Amino acid sequence: IALALKNAGLRVTVAKPVESGLDEHPVGAGDAERLARVADDRRPLSSISPYRFHAPVAPTVAAEQEGVTIDPLVVRACLREALAAGDATVIEGAGGLLLPLAPGLPLRSLAAAFALPLLVVVADRLGCVNHTLLTLEAARAAACRVCGLVLCRTSAADDESRSTNRTLLGRLTDVPVLFEIPYLSSPKQREDLAALVQRVRVPV
Repeated sequence: IALALKNAGLRVTVAKPVESGLDEHPVGAGDAERLARVADDRRPLSSISPYRFHAPVAPTVAAEQEGVTIDPLVVRACLREALAAGDATVIEGAGGLLLPLAPGLPLRSLAAAFALPLLVVVADRLGCVNHTLLTLEAARAAACRVCGLVLCRTSAADDESRSTNRTLLGRLTDVPVLFEIPYLSSPKQREDLAALVQRVRVPV
């Protein structure tokens, strides 16, 4: 999405205020760094992602393990700066709409406070329809607008539900599936974004 916006001629900024699981990536290949590189957002990484943790666990747990207190004011400042600096901004959450980035600070409350349109990434597998409907209910309960869904295949394994998930979501909700992402197995495929960008219909 960030690359599609950039290719449309917009100045794109990104934010990943809290990132955990850095140990799972090579140096320089964390989510925030990849976002910044693709968007050509040259602001300091400390501005794009002020809290970065090693363990692949929930942000508040990772912070506790490393003896760090996540300050909600810092998280809000990160979003505020990104939104002010670009023509379009992509903000990546962590773990789901109700997951707290800091104690008492769920992603949903940030989305509502900044009036952010939400894009829900759906793991395209059995059970995803229920998960998606629960996420949409949680968003609407906080008056958050969901602008679209993205179906993402997370495994190469066969799953019969994939042939019906999109259709069923279309019947049960008025939120459109904007595009689908296939399962990408090799590092080369994961780095080759050009083909994926052709699938993207940028939400407005």
